[in-house]
Amino acid sequence: MPIISMFYGIIIRIYLLDNRHHNLPHIHARYSEFEASISVSDGEILAGNLPRKQLRLVQAWIELRRDELMADWELAVNCEVAMYWDVKIVKPLSDYRLYVEIEDGRKGIFNMKPYLDRGVFHELRNVGYFIQVGIVLGAVTWPHEQDIAPETLLAEMKPVASSDHVSA
Repeated sequence: MPIISMFYGIIIRIYLLDNRHHNLPHIHARYSEFEASISVSDGEILAGNLPRKQLRLVQAWIELRRDELMADWELAVNCEVAMYWDVKIVKPLSDYRLYVEIEDGRKGIFNMKPYLDRGVFHELRNVGYFIQVGIVLGAVTWPHEQDIAPETLLAEMKPVASSDHVSA
């Protein structure tokens, strides 16, 4: 059940071998105590429920990524995982940077500086709080539930070689 995205407290998954349950491409979205299976083709709820605001966010997210989700769905029902985005190691570095290692072996530096003036990330300006970064369900997070969407992390992190020395 790979997590394929996390945003605004919503966790999105595609389960492997999940074509028997609803028999059409769908994702699973979880928000707080709510969970729903949502069609990739039209964004409609197949089972479960989500609050209206979160459902609209998920539907917009699906709309922007429909082609990739359909490709991921094909891989998932055949028990092939296209991308394994779970973070296995995260270390805070100086100047609001993070060293990150992904389960699939990718390693890199992610710069949080561009996000520090945005909404919930403002709290990360406090270095004492910034260094409390951790991993929850394979995603980079902080204690007050700030998190980085895996696709953002992978798109923006600067790769580092295994032999590179990462200094704090």
